[in-house]
Amino acid sequence: NCKPVKNQVIGIRRYPHNNWVWTLASSEPLLNPDGSINSIICTFTDITQLKNTEDALKIANETLEEKVKERTVELEKAYITLKEKEELLSDAQEMAHIGNWEQNFVTGKLHWSDEMYRIFGLKPQESKVDYDTFLSYVHPEDRCRIDNAAKKGLKGKPFDIDYRIITATGEERIAHSKGETAFDKENNPVQFRGTTQDITDLRIVEKKIKTLANIVESSQDAIGTLSLDGIITSWNKGAEQVYGYSAKEILGKHASIVAPSHLDKE
Repeated sequence: NCKPVKNQVIGIRRYPHNNWVWTLASSEPLLNPDGSINSIICTFTDITQLKNTEDALKIANETLEEKVKERTVELEKAYITLKEKEELLSDAQEMAHIGNWEQNFVTGKLHWSDEMYRIFGLKPQESKVDYDTFLSYVHPEDRCRIDNAAKKGLKGKPFDIDYRIITATGEERIAHSKGETAFDKENNPVQFRGTTQDITDLRIVEKKIKTLANIVESSQDAIGTLSLDGIITSWNKGAEQVYGYSAKEILGKHASIVAPSHLDKE
C-alpha cells in the first residue's frame, strides 16, 4: 500500500521474549522519478506503558462510576430512612403535643419542629420565627419571667417552666418548656435547645381530679379505694369517722380489718 499511514496504533510481537507490545506506527513511501515506489520508511514508537496506563485509567473510571452509583443508592436509602424517622417523630410530637426547638448561635438560625408551629397556632414551616416571634405569643404577664429564664439558660442554668401563651388564633393556652445551652471549649454558647409542650388539657384534667379529691375528702360518707387483692389504698375523713381508723393506721392493710372475724368471707 503506497498510501501514507500516520499514528496508527498496532500491536507487534517482540523478539526474543515473544511478548506483545503496543506501538504507534507511521509509514511514508519514497518514490522514484517515474512515480514508482522505491522504498517505505516506517517508524514504530513503543507506547505499551501509555496504553497500559490508559487501560488502567479506564478500569479505574468504570470502578469509580460503579462506586458512585452504589454510594448514590446508599444515600437515597439513608435519605428515605431519615424522612421516615422524621415523619414518625413528627407524628409522635403531634400526638403528645410536644415540639422541639433549637437556636444555633453559629448560624444565627432558630429551628422549630412542625408541632412547635401547631402549638402556637401557626402552619408548620410557613412562617419565619425568631426569639422575638416567640415572645410575642407569650402572655404579657409571663414575658418577663420567660425572658429571665432564657437569659439564665444562656449562662448554663437549665430551665423548666410553665407559662401562658396567646396563639395566633387568639386562644389562651398553657405551655411547659425545658431547655439547656451547649457550650464550646472556650465556654461560648453555641446552641440553645429544648422542648415545649401544650399542657392545657393536662391542667384541666388535673383541676378536675383535684376538685373530685376535695369532694371526696370533705364528704361525711366513708369513701376509700381497694387494690384488686383487697388492700386499702385511700381513706377519707368520713371513713375515719365511720370506722374509727385514721388513714395513717389503715392504709396498706387488708379490708377485712374493718369487718368482724365471722364475716371475713362475706
